[in-house]
Amino acid sequence: MEATTGAFAPNGGEAMCSISNSKTQSHGVELVEGYGHWLVRVVEEGRETRVADFEVEDYAISFAEGQRMRLGLKDFKRC
Repeated sequence: MEATTGAFAPNGGEAMCSISNSKTQSHGVELVEGYGHWLVRVVEEGRETRVADFEVEDYAISFAEGQRMRLGLKDFKRC
């Protein structure tokens, strides 16, 4: 697994976390804060499958953790 920043940062926001399967780069979850909202971007098979918008950080983190587990990503590093 590897973590990067800035991979998905709408309107100049700062990517808080981006995780992906380093072997295939086909699955990933990104958590981004921007303008008082938290966005979670889910990538499956190399394609964006969902972007979820949350007003509460804890809800966004919970959703991101659930997607991480569903996709079989072992590590979740907050950047």
